[in-house]
Amino acid sequence: MSAAAIQGAGSAVVLNVILWIGLLISIPSRGGNPIYGTAAAVGTLLIAAVFIGVVLLTRGSERTVRIVRSIAHRVPGLSPDGAEQLVRTFADRLRVLGADKPLLIRATLWAAANWLLDAASLWVFLYAYGHATPLDGLLVAYGLANVLAAIPIAPGGIGIIEGVLVPTLVGFSATRAVALLGVVTWRLANFWLPIPTAALAYLSLRTGSLRHRRLPQQRPWNDPDTIKEEITT
Repeated sequence: MSAAAIQGAGSAVVLNVILWIGLLISIPSRGGNPIYGTAAAVGTLLIAAVFIGVVLLTRGSERTVRIVRSIAHRVPGLSPDGAEQLVRTFADRLRVLGADKPLLIRATLWAAANWLLDAASLWVFLYAYGHATPLDGLLVAYGLANVLAAIPIAPGGIGIIEGVLVPTLVGFSATRAVALLGVVTWRLANFWLPIPTAALAYLSLRTGSLRHRRLPQQRPWNDPDTIKEEITT
């Protein structure tokens, strides 16, 4: 869970960088838009939160542990020991990632590839309906939608991504019909279609022979090799 959270935070930072690149390309030639400021503010707050979290976990982990234990004591159902272990696990993983520059570079490149390939798939769906979205329009629309989807209002950004993408793409010269069809079919393919497949895979693991197969001996959770494997997979 901690490795997934670290990957998610780092991936969100990369997404904001992609959005800012799109804005730097777009604003000089197309002018500004009020929604740009909203997304930029959300992205800046997100990056600041990630930066503060990294500093607290890597340079002040003992103080952070004391604070987290104090909070856990006051929250019913929360175990102070469990909360402490979670904080220490995050801190260890961040230290390993920070100390291994090639690993950090690979993680950043894979995060960028994830976002850019997903944006490229959106471009393909729009092109299938006859609209070749310009690069700046694609980066801004995609970045805006996904940055605003980070606000925890709806799971998976349902309604937010679609509601931001369609009018933004229209602002970049797509017709409303093409934007709507392209976004809806793209979301069906990359968000909704994998859900039943994942559910079947989960059921097969829970009920099939894999459930009873003996797992190999686990290495300690704070083993550096274990941490690197979790971050890169």
